[in-house]
Amino acid sequence: MSNGANGIFISYRREEAAAYAGWLADALNEHFGEQRVFRDIDSIEPGLDFVEAVDRAIGSSEVLLVVVDKQWLTATDESGRPRLHNPHDYVRLEVAAALQRNIRVVPLLVQGASMPQPEELPEDLAPLTRRNAFQLYDSRWREDARRLITNLDRVVESRKRQQDRRVALSFFGAVIGASVAIAFIIALSLLGFAWRPWIPLAFILGVLGFVVARMYAQEIHARSPEWFRKIYP
Repeated sequence: MSNGANGIFISYRREEAAAYAGWLADALNEHFGEQRVFRDIDSIEPGLDFVEAVDRAIGSSEVLLVVVDKQWLTATDESGRPRLHNPHDYVRLEVAAALQRNIRVVPLLVQGASMPQPEELPEDLAPLTRRNAFQLYDSRWREDARRLITNLDRVVESRKRQQDRRVALSFFGAVIGASVAIAFIIALSLLGFAWRPWIPLAFILGVLGFVVARMYAQEIHARSPEWFRKIYP
């Protein structure tokens, strides 16, 4: 997955929902590209620590999709203990990490599953019940997948545009700061002053110019040339 925080993470149980996660990953890869979609079985290189790799992937994600099938809540381990109540369960770790980071978490209901109630989940997963779910039906999988991708497009691309705008405005602020410093030096030279002793002051003025430009970034963007706003809307 790319380093920018605009990826998509798919959380699922391998035993119960691997097929759904695979179909979903195929559709997302085709639309967004493989570098922006994380699915553990495909995305973790051999020998890497699973928990660390997952944590990095979630940190680079804008959206986490939780595939919730009919056994997602009731699945048990070898001892009969509900998996979600195991603090080391990988699905619990994935979802809890995403909720803690407050990224967009979308429960995807498959097999006719319904959302669990807060009292049925561990405390760190209870906020999941407040996230609006998206239903995927087997009988109309392609249509539902297209609707999901349309919704994800708005979320992921909006974040990417915000990141691009911040970079552009920071560069714009740096240009303004440098212009202030250079203008000060030129003015001193035209007035006949020795400009070298004033270099520290020129630097300070340049920094102030950058800070002021960043403080009024939105106003600067609104008053920027049309070509600039088209590139960074």
